[in-house]
Amino acid sequence: MKKIAVILFIAWFAWAVAQPAEAGHGDGEAFLLGLGLGILLVPPLLQAAPPPVVYEPQYPPPPAPEYGRYGRPLPERAWVPGYWVKRWNGYYRVWERIWVPGHGRYYHP
Repeated sequence: MKKIAVILFIAWFAWAVAQPAEAGHGDGEAFLLGLGLGILLVPPLLQAAPPPVVYEPQYPPPPAPEYGRYGRPLPERAWVPGYWVKRWNGYYRVWERIWVPGHGRYYHP
């Protein structure tokens, strides 16, 4: 819809520029009208679409250096490969298979 509006505006702007020459008007009133309306209408059209949503995995931060009590060693970090998980989608009322990408996980010794 936004592209159609921009195309119509460009066509209207070209028509407004050509009007004074074709009609014999020297004032350029149609040009100024088209320019003024373009200045008012184009910025809202460019800002109309929301930005695309990008989902990035959120991993937990590593534990603090003083992790644990009484000098217990830090947990080991191991790589967990990606896997499939079944999840109930209550909106569509179906089971979905979701891919969980590989990530690091902390294991206690």
